[in-house]
Amino acid sequence: MKECQREQGGLQKSRKTRTLRARSVILPCFLVSVQALAQSPLPMGGTPSVAAPIPAAPGDLSKPVFDTRTRVFDPSAGKKAPDTVVAEVEGRQITLGDVQDLILALPPQVSQQNFQILYPRVLEQLIYRTALAIRARQDALDNDPALRRRAEAAADHIFANGWLHKYLTGKITEQMVLARYDRDVGSKPPPEEVHLRIYLAETEQQAKETIAAIRGGADFALLAQRSSKDPSATKGGDQGFLPWSAVTPELAGVAYGLADGEVAPVPVRTRFGWIVFRLEERRPGARPPFAQVRESVMAELEQEQTRSAAEDAMKNMVIRRFAFSGVEESGPNAPATRTDKEGAR
Repeated sequence: MKECQREQGGLQKSRKTRTLRARSVILPCFLVSVQALAQSPLPMGGTPSVAAPIPAAPGDLSKPVFDTRTRVFDPSAGKKAPDTVVAEVEGRQITLGDVQDLILALPPQVSQQNFQILYPRVLEQLIYRTALAIRARQDALDNDPALRRRAEAAADHIFANGWLHKYLTGKITEQMVLARYDRDVGSKPPPEEVHLRIYLAETEQQAKETIAAIRGGADFALLAQRSSKDPSATKGGDQGFLPWSAVTPELAGVAYGLADGEVAPVPVRTRFGWIVFRLEERRPGARPPFAQVRESVMAELEQEQTRSAAEDAMKNMVIRRFAFSGVEESGPNAPATRTDKEGAR
């Protein structure tokens, strides 16, 4: 059962990770990998290099959550303009802004190191990247159709995210996040939790014999301690209280119909073996606090705003789709992409 729970937890973490990745704002494209910087240990200490976008603290209900302000690298760097030239390669200038962009793209544990330590390493990477880009053009790689297509896609990605970042700034406030939490979480009954006790058998026959023994008066916990194959056998098969989301679908489908204290009438087959279980008790679960789900609620609002931004961007644009055969599918501004204004015509 615990292995089942771990799988469920892994799935939830995977979903969370996908949600967090979806919220990243700018993903620059590099010709030279910066993994070496991330893998090379850098000493801590000194003034942090760059701060991430500053979120509003919970409770500050009027402040926009999506804030684009960042701190400068350090006092000395902050006095210089981003277009300050810090290197040249074959006459092509590398600026302080280029350094800042690359530092912002580094993993947080690296980008927040002392600027005086980061600066020479980042500048070296920029020089490498610029030199390689110049050599690529000298070899006419800028005429390669595949590379040109990928370069244009990278530029489109950066500009699209830049416009989206500008569009979202100030659109979402802490009050909106709190209101969504109240609507989707705070105003609903807390999720139910269920207390299960299980016995894991290797064969169906053994599981059926166990059910018969329990119905005949045998102690469930004692049977589990003696011969259950589940790691919870030492606790008599006791799983404690779990949210329904942590119960495997095979067990949940049967457990929903049981009364408190009732043993499942038939064993349930899982990839771990045959499970005999008893539903000990149900109880209302704890409602997740605002701080725990704030990020996921904010991600949901940002996705909604992103859809709105895309619709706004497509206003008055002619959008056409073509099948693989080259035939236009539905004519300009098909319903899937038509804006409200176009749809009203």
